[in-house]
Amino acid sequence: MKIAKIQSLLYFWTIFVSLGVLLICFLSDEGIMNSIIACIYIMLGLINIISIYKRTGMLFNPLSIFSMVWLILIPITSFQMPILPQMTIFQWEIISIANIFFCLGGLLISIRFMGRSDKGPNNGKIFELSRIQFIFLLSTLIICVAIYLIQAVIAGGFPAMADNPDMARRTFYLPNMASLSNLGMMPIYIIFKDRKNRKNKLYLMFAAIYFIELYMMAVRFGVMMLVIMIASLFSSKSINVKQLKYILLVTVIFFFIFVVIANVRGGNINNISYFTGIGAYSGSDFLLRNTEILRYIGYSQRLMENYFTILKPGSNQWGYTLSPILEMLDQPFEKVQHLTIWGYTATNIISYLFLDFGKMWPLVYGCWSGILHIIYYTSIKSNSIIRSYLWTICFIGLVLSFYAYVHSYIVWLTLFLLYALFVNFLGKISISRERKGNKNEYLYN
Repeated sequence: MKIAKIQSLLYFWTIFVSLGVLLICFLSDEGIMNSIIACIYIMLGLINIISIYKRTGMLFNPLSIFSMVWLILIPITSFQMPILPQMTIFQWEIISIANIFFCLGGLLISIRFMGRSDKGPNNGKIFELSRIQFIFLLSTLIICVAIYLIQAVIAGGFPAMADNPDMARRTFYLPNMASLSNLGMMPIYIIFKDRKNRKNKLYLMFAAIYFIELYMMAVRFGVMMLVIMIASLFSSKSINVKQLKYILLVTVIFFFIFVVIANVRGGNINNISYFTGIGAYSGSDFLLRNTEILRYIGYSQRLMENYFTILKPGSNQWGYTLSPILEMLDQPFEKVQHLTIWGYTATNIISYLFLDFGKMWPLVYGCWSGILHIIYYTSIKSNSIIRSYLWTICFIGLVLSFYAYVHSYIVWLTLFLLYALFVNFLGKISISRERKGNKNEYLYN
């Protein structure tokens, strides 16, 4: 595979640079080197993304996403900002170690797939849903739209319409309806994979209504997850300049939505009042409110240091990693108390691996990278809904690795996965009926 060869070369280069940065961390004190390290990683990330795009036209492969998050986004938010201190040398040491092991896992698997053909088992066959699959998916989407509307009527409106949206969304859902309401993401995602059916007017109308409903929930996570799921479908496709402009436009719109929600969400407004009240911040409320997205990302890495220095390695005993299984068994998966900085509780994948596996976390991180790359290489030339969705789960995990881990995606790993399996089963039934019909026609003739 051409993409495997290019990624292997760039992974080797990234490991070499990360080792150099790690050496700098060991030999340096706090100061100007913190900013220099950030600039080194930003340049490295840009080189990786541009190199892959120029040679393959691909933008959403594992190395590009890793570079966007850990070599560009994290360094950009590493500088000092309102109530956000600069990242420390210790934090850069941990991230550099993580970068080395992630790239090592990607390098080994990429080398393994270098000799594979670029032609997949489908030989360029376009993915197409059967009639029964499309009807089932569209019906699910309509039902989920209706469930949101019914709940809105009962609650007296969507949370975004309330005086305190943050409080309103906590009491919006009817019992056991939260997961079912969010299931509407799956038909939008699967139908979008089908070039023909994604142009269906009924689908487009209900998909737009559902997206608006997610926005009216004043919850960034739902909107963000749906956008990321659809973006994962472009991982195997070459993106031309025109499409790249559309992607940049969607990215700008997405961040605009994030900012708008931050301005109407009660919790964020209350936090700003709190910071001003205790004297932690004396600047503009507007500036603090609209830079929340930077703190949302930045504090995940700052909080990581607290987990490494305060809590015992492996103290959660695999709880987060096994959370989907423990959740189904109605067993608690959090054995340690969440740490916070100014009310921010989210932390990155590195912290969760440290809590689950202790000092073995770099090795586990490298293994996860290897599994992720295996799923990627086996899915990019396949039309299988299951393979596609498994890569989407990995894609979500990589994109959001700066502030979340497996326990944040329990519904995606249980209910949504079962839904994908059922849709795939419906496809097999359709194929079986078609083959049987062709056989009967052949015998008749």
